[in-house]
Amino acid sequence: MDSSYLMKLELDDKEYFFSSCISEYWLEDSSSPPEEIKLSDYENCNSPENLSYLINYWLENKSDEEPNKELILKYLNTIPQFKSNLSLICNPELIYYEFNGVGLHNVIPNVDDFTKKNYGYKINLKEEGFLFIKDEDISQKITDDLEDIWIEETKEYLEETIRIFKDDVFIFLTKQDEQKLFDFIRLVVQNLSEIHFKN
Repeated sequence: MDSSYLMKLELDDKEYFFSSCISEYWLEDSSSPPEEIKLSDYENCNSPENLSYLINYWLENKSDEEPNKELILKYLNTIPQFKSNLSLICNPELIYYEFNGVGLHNVIPNVDDFTKKNYGYKINLKEEGFLFIKDEDISQKITDDLEDIWIEETKEYLEETIRIFKDDVFIFLTKQDEQKLFDFIRLVVQNLSEIHFKN
């Protein structure tokens, strides 16, 4: 198997690779936009989370004194991928979905759907495909959870299911869509920077 991934999802004859974990606290973090945006913020922007951080600055009152705010907002509203994502706050999760991202959250497989492998676990998620996990921390957590409900005397599990990805949303993208997303971010950030620092 390909050793270059931490997690992979096989769904509808496509391979989706783990791209990001959206924290359950993202909205709380986004509620405090920066006092200002510097050129380095644009230069270091390489993910939907970073892009949302920048955009939310322009959506907040803190940017009202920026001379080019109106031009920035006008530009953002011309971007189809932001059509339903700029009303109050820019949600990074929705940006991933615009590029065919698949989100897994609060997944509850049956214990029989877990297959232990030398690299970690293969999990049958039924209609959501097959999930392959190589991440050591997540694999160990699954092992611990399964051991916690295993009854050695009767050789059976106390519970029928265990829960994974309880709090955060784990985003998966195909390699092609991930590249399209990165190209999109690069273009948007370049244009935002040019408008922002336009004389």
